[in-house]
Amino acid sequence: MKNLMIIAAIAVLGLSSCKKDLMDRVTPTSKTQTQDASKFAEIRVQENFDWKTSKEFTMNVAGLETIAPINSTIKVTSDDGKIVFYQGLHGMNESFQTKFMVPAHIKGIIVSFGSISKNYGTLAKQIQFNYLTDSTAE
Repeated sequence: MKNLMIIAAIAVLGLSSCKKDLMDRVTPTSKTQTQDASKFAEIRVQENFDWKTSKEFTMNVAGLETIAPINSTIKVTSDDGKIVFYQGLHGMNESFQTKFMVPAHIKGIIVSFGSISKNYGTLAKQIQFNYLTDSTAE
């Protein structure tokens, strides 16, 4: 039993000594040296750094004349459908423009009206939406 305790103690010591300390091996260069900032004014960033965490989008909706009035909800969501950026009840014959904000990390937007659904990227800040199902969304 005593031998088993000694073997277990040696194993624990052996395993804990295998831990690498990578911070001791790093030697900072002039490019990687940083200084702690205690005030916001002391923070140094590149001149082209974009502080915005969201983008404003403009959506232009081209109305389509119908024989009978067709009303439904236009919904603008993230590409996974979890975040709703805009939602409003509109008639298909209405042309209108609206603005909404999208977080900068979002890469795709879905605009839907009833069964019509179109995907858009977030590189351009304008969305041109129409109710025609045979056209492709940009």
